[in-house]
Amino acid sequence: MRVPSLHAGGHPAGFFFTWLIGIGCSVAITATAFATPGAPSTPPVISWGTCGPHVQGQSVDALGARLQCGHMEAPVDHLRPEVGTIDVGLIRVTAADPQRREGTIFYHPGGPGSEPSGPLIELAELWSITDAADPIHGGQRELADRYDLVAVVHRGLPGGRIFDCSPVLSTFHVLASDRSKENLHAADEAARDLGFHCTRDSFHAYVSTEQVAYDMDLARRALHEDKLNFYGVSYGTWVGAWYGAMFPQNVGRMLLDSSMNFTANFADAATATAQERHRRFVRLALKPAIAQPALYGLGTDEEAILARFRNMPQRALAEWATHITSAEALTAALVMADWVRAHPFITEKELTERVETQTFSHVLGIDAGIRSFARHLVARYFGDVNEPSYMAGGSALSVYLAVNCNDTERPTDPAYWNALAQTHARLYPGGSRNEAFNLCGYWGKRVTRRPSLEPLHAAPPILMVHAEYDDFTPLSNASIAWNALGNASMIVARGMSGHGIFSDSDTPCVEQGAATYLLTGKTPEHKFSSCNAVVFGQGRNGRSSAATEQRIKALRAQHAARWASDF
Repeated sequence: MRVPSLHAGGHPAGFFFTWLIGIGCSVAITATAFATPGAPSTPPVISWGTCGPHVQGQSVDALGARLQCGHMEAPVDHLRPEVGTIDVGLIRVTAADPQRREGTIFYHPGGPGSEPSGPLIELAELWSITDAADPIHGGQRELADRYDLVAVVHRGLPGGRIFDCSPVLSTFHVLASDRSKENLHAADEAARDLGFHCTRDSFHAYVSTEQVAYDMDLARRALHEDKLNFYGVSYGTWVGAWYGAMFPQNVGRMLLDSSMNFTANFADAATATAQERHRRFVRLALKPAIAQPALYGLGTDEEAILARFRNMPQRALAEWATHITSAEALTAALVMADWVRAHPFITEKELTERVETQTFSHVLGIDAGIRSFARHLVARYFGDVNEPSYMAGGSALSVYLAVNCNDTERPTDPAYWNALAQTHARLYPGGSRNEAFNLCGYWGKRVTRRPSLEPLHAAPPILMVHAEYDDFTPLSNASIAWNALGNASMIVARGMSGHGIFSDSDTPCVEQGAATYLLTGKTPEHKFSSCNAVVFGQGRNGRSSAATEQRIKALRAQHAARWASDF
């Protein structure tokens, strides 16, 4: 699941959404209730052709005629076909070896709100140019040769019926750093704006995982596939779980990469993300600084350092808190926080000059490291860091909001969220941002039905892969989902902090295990297995040409970058 970064008031500190993942607390529905009442006995025809300008990149030329875009007619509401129809977009890369083609793998890149075109075509090119004899990644070449890779475009995104409510937000500061009554009131006004702007289009009620699962099954039928093989990343694992719960009899192989806890709800998962990011802060920054007080000068009292961190000036805390991932960064932040507290109107030039003349540590290497990060914090403090976002606004953000508010029940009382913001700021200062924002407080009535996960137990074996230190969808939460499914196996990459990890490293248990599963349906011998993460390049043997190796490296870098930004 991707996180949109939404900046209100023209300043990066103005507004921020964090990960909100899981499944709500609505009434469980049995699988038989999802038999698509009123669905036509004859599936729709998918009209395939060349892709439009929304599909771009070097991979477009590399894939050539194998890359196709299409659309099909689907009900606005699969439960009430009489409401009308919409266009649902699809994108496909056909099997590289048609003579050996075995079927289709449906792919969902996450979000909600991530356009599938970029990640799908990059993944298809990466798999296609990988050497089949590569001991780690050879299975990916087999996947490219033998399977079409298809994405059903999430309703609301370009390629199908677009939902773009262009939300207008009142400015408010990061809730974790500014708990004043004025800021909490501004946040409530922002929630009202969201509800007003995003519910004016009646289509908003049908931009949901439930309807997307129906779209996927309609596409499966249109492609004449008996079973739906599926590879989902992040929010894509939620989509897969809902699909499997609604259509267990149609599930083939289901690979869930960086899973959400799809047994819980969005708000719980947002809390889990704040917890995990705070644990990252403690593990990578606080503990190392305490272990070597002579080098960093912060002392050995963990609670005292945390109190100092919590009490940084509001703007500094908002801009810096979730970017502190080393003892050097922590030292820079705390020292500079004292400066800006003493001189609240300090200019960028003055702060930079002080950074350059300060001795942060008597050890030259440590001193240089602290100064380097201090320069980065100066840029953040004055809004000079332009961080890329794959969900910067428009339909991507609108779909994100709609799915969050349609899929799960959430408290709507502002007092609940205000109290939660206070609690998170106290408990998770290194990870809390705006996860306690009352996102759906004024969304109105939901029509989405949450399926019971019980039917998913009857599906064929499921494989989950996960990084040990995933900040977006924590392993602790994914493990709850894994434990809830008697037919799921899990592979963990120990020491890895990535997200969306298949095809992203040379970690053998993940790369070989996931490819073998998608090719054969075979899961590992044990329900839970793990191996040490291996950085890409360390496990390769140089079988491919230098040019191909460079392109593979570039594609993997693009893949990793989609999840690297700390939104």
